[in-house]
Amino acid sequence: MAVVSTTTYQYVGLNLNPCFIQGSGLVDTGPWSSTMAYNVKDVVQSGVDQYTALAPNSGHPPTNIFNENWSALVVVKEQSGGVVDAGSDYYARTLAEQALQVGSSAYSRATEALVLAQTGTVLITAETGSRIAADAALTAFVFGSIAVDLAAETGSRIATDNYLLAQFGSINADTVIYGRNSLSTVGAALDSLFYVYPSVTSFTNSLNTVETGSTYSTVTLTWAYNKAVATQVINQGIGSLAYTLRTRVVNGTYNTTTTFTLTGSDGFNACNGNTTISFMQKRYWGVSALTSLNDAQVLALSNEFASSRAQTRTLSPSGQYVYFAYPASLGAATFTVNGLVNTDWVLVTRALVNASGYSESYNIYRSTSLLTGTYVIAVS
Repeated sequence: MAVVSTTTYQYVGLNLNPCFIQGSGLVDTGPWSSTMAYNVKDVVQSGVDQYTALAPNSGHPPTNIFNENWSALVVVKEQSGGVVDAGSDYYARTLAEQALQVGSSAYSRATEALVLAQTGTVLITAETGSRIAADAALTAFVFGSIAVDLAAETGSRIATDNYLLAQFGSINADTVIYGRNSLSTVGAALDSLFYVYPSVTSFTNSLNTVETGSTYSTVTLTWAYNKAVATQVINQGIGSLAYTLRTRVVNGTYNTTTTFTLTGSDGFNACNGNTTISFMQKRYWGVSALTSLNDAQVLALSNEFASSRAQTRTLSPSGQYVYFAYPASLGAATFTVNGLVNTDWVLVTRALVNASGYSESYNIYRSTSLLTGTYVIAVS
């Protein structure tokens, strides 16, 4: 069926609102083709239904009443001979008219056959005439039945389409068929399009990195998500928490490295975050005029938590020795001074008791000679 310029049509826009348009604003492109590129407002025929393009597309056939590329196009008002026929089903009526024409033609053939048989003006028998009449009648019946079935089916579809179009403002999207990319309903498609997966955006603790040998009885955990959650739980014996809680003071005995894992869920998907209390030893560096240092003197040097001996320092001794000390478990060191490999160092390996009372074997390096000036020293 062709698009009629004076007819008013209805379709569903991408915003799911019913839209109305005159046929003069549409472009009739005939049956849908997999090789054709369609533009907005192009109209295609698919079976007994018409669809209008909602977006430029190619190779995407119209399916169901509505998808992201197509919407069913239905007649809501037709201007014919100065009379407005609201809600008419143009193409179903056309089929019925065609069936009536076939039936009339068949009747005419049967009448002609009967006259010919009765007058004997041609070589034809009454039996032949009867057969022609019967065949014509059967043809009329078949075409009439097909027209009625198609008209009924089309009318039913258009009635359903119009009902859904009229109700789109309040219809439940979970009941509207979508059927693409394993998404069965429009509701599922919208959920897929706009759904935000939960994630832990921050999870911290009040201790972070502390010295080996120290002991703590409380730690404060603080966290945040990118969206509201329905449930949440923290390990280390803490368990489930109220879904609105975002901080927790935890009591216990903490003297070794401990990792807390937070798991939250929005009821559909879960997310995780970790925060760790790390117990570490320090490494030390600096200058001193003393040829050896006791524990207190080593601890008084510059220091930082570290898990490696590798470092680069700029030091300016004035008639002093340069010192480096770190846990012996980190291995033997090599030195580069002002870009040149330097072996002029004295090593002492002994137990060192840190500020928290923990004893561990340390490598304590001292430059062999008293130095004056500025030195860039790399330890590796």
